[in-house]
Amino acid sequence: MSEQTLRHQGLDLLRLLSVVMVIGIHTAGGYFMGDVSLAERWQAAPWYALSVGAVPLFVMMSGAFMLSPGRQIGSLAHFYKRKVGRKILLPLVVWSVGYYFWHCAKEQTWLAFQWYHLWYLVMLAGLYVVTPMLRWLCERIERSDSTTYGGNRGLLILTLGSYLVALTVDVYYRSYCVRQVCLLWWVQYLPYFLAGHLLVRTASRLPSRSWLLILFIGSMLLHGALLIYVPYQLLERVGVNFQPLVVLKVLSLFSLCYSWRPKARFLVSASTLYPYVMGIYLVHFAVLQVVFKLFELFLPALSACPAVRLPLRILLIALISLGVTALMRKAPLLRQLV
Repeated sequence: MSEQTLRHQGLDLLRLLSVVMVIGIHTAGGYFMGDVSLAERWQAAPWYALSVGAVPLFVMMSGAFMLSPGRQIGSLAHFYKRKVGRKILLPLVVWSVGYYFWHCAKEQTWLAFQWYHLWYLVMLAGLYVVTPMLRWLCERIERSDSTTYGGNRGLLILTLGSYLVALTVDVYYRSYCVRQVCLLWWVQYLPYFLAGHLLVRTASRLPSRSWLLILFIGSMLLHGALLIYVPYQLLERVGVNFQPLVVLKVLSLFSLCYSWRPKARFLVSASTLYPYVMGIYLVHFAVLQVVFKLFELFLPALSACPAVRLPLRILLIALISLGVTALMRKAPLLRQLV
């Protein structure tokens, strides 16, 4: 079955929303890490609470797509060359070098190498490396005759077990201030990769869209309240993507979008922009820094009003990143990088 046949408009729109959420995290996150007034936190909380969970959503969509029995991945050599090599490692190498020199030029000194937001590609490459093994394992579980460890129940056990392992690893890293090994970043996102596949398989048993919407809004509001009133140092004892309210928000939003078939012409047209999502993700970090500087120079009055500044920044960064990606995709050589 072709990739185009496997497309899902609800999830394609979720891809667009998720990349805007990433921009929201990088735009509003600073209000919850330093010495910021309560009024400013109140204004920033809706945008940050909505945005948190963007990366798990991306991972769930990848899991739903890559682990689908209807998707043929071909030979291992072809899969690793195309999906891991051409789609991930090539952009990772080029963009990481580019961003390194970008920051060195900006600071006018040589800096220690960092992945910045490109850590996501490192993590995704790890998940794709183990995808053939995961497909084999999921297929064995789904075909098992065991009433305890087979079928959807077996997949649920596997997903919950991977979540406990990922949570343990995260708490260990944070408790002992151990630097994470980049080649093992995928382990912490394996639960979401499996969860995307599990939710697609059990779509007919999920709650109604009304209940899913209530769960999504309720978990987002409660998380926003925690962001405002609970000290950042206390919340950070557990990674944000493992906090129960964030997990509930992500699962409910994914399920809601999967059960949704948009019919409005605007939404159907917007869903066709899914090929631009990776490019927007890759270029937005540079665009963000330029937009921040422009706001600082020409709109300093908005610094005291996050309720206006944040949505305006997010919108501008998203639109400019989309435009830059569209231009790059017109050049055959640059198209491979976005």
